Amino acid sequence: MRLPVFVGALALAACSAEDVVRSAYPDRQIIDFPTSDGLSVVSYACAPGDNDAATMARATEAHIFVERNIDAAAEIFANRIVSGVETGEGELSTSIGAASGLNANAERITDAAEERYQCLLFDERAA
Repeated sequence: MRLPVFVGALALAACSAEDVVRSAYPDRQIIDFPTSDGLSVVSYACAPGDNDAATMARATEAHIFVERNIDAAAEIFANRIVSGVETGEGELSTSIGAASGLNANAERITDAAEERYQCLLFDERAA
């Protein structure tokens, strides 16, 4: 009885993030951008615009929005760790609390990009 579940789990594990997104959003165009530091490439699934140029322009705006806001959230995260360590809170507890806040901010930023630009950030990989 467990074989179908096991086989289904294996099939799902073999799927890439792009495969899953293409399945969930078949009408979306996948657009990749390098990060500003050049170390990674991020992928967005964007709803189609009136033409390819309009879709690309919206995707570019989404990427700028996401990257700017994620960078700002990461800076706050780093400052919280430094501040916590300097005040004696302890590096581990400060890091855990700050990471939780960073994850929540990243989720809000991604949701806002989807709402504003109809582009879903779904993957990041090494350049």
